[in-house]
Amino acid sequence: MKDLCRWPFKSRGETSAKSPPPCQTGASCNTGAQKEHPLDAMAQKYHCFVSDLRLDPSLRREALLELSRCEESAYTLEEWQDAVSYLTESVRTFKNAAEAKRCILRWLKVSKLRSST
Repeated sequence: MKDLCRWPFKSRGETSAKSPPPCQTGASCNTGAQKEHPLDAMAQKYHCFVSDLRLDPSLRREALLELSRCEESAYTLEEWQDAVSYLTESVRTFKNAAEAKRCILRWLKVSKLRSST
């Protein structure tokens, strides 16, 4: 897994000079020639550190929703596994990206049920 705390933002409100082109769904998915790890793309979109995506419950939910909207081919299987494992705080292995997306949706559903009780 890549160094997950390397994003160059100093604070949540600071913006970057370069930003990735958005995909057609509005998600921060890889669409160009330069591939970016999904966690890096989400951190850039939300102007935060990668660690904030996991530590802040609302950012975590937004990042997982965003990831679930990405095309399965946007990232490698390893990148899907890294991102889902990091954001859900449990080691996950998947056979394919579709399985990773189903896992995200289940996790979001369960976490919503927990927060409403």
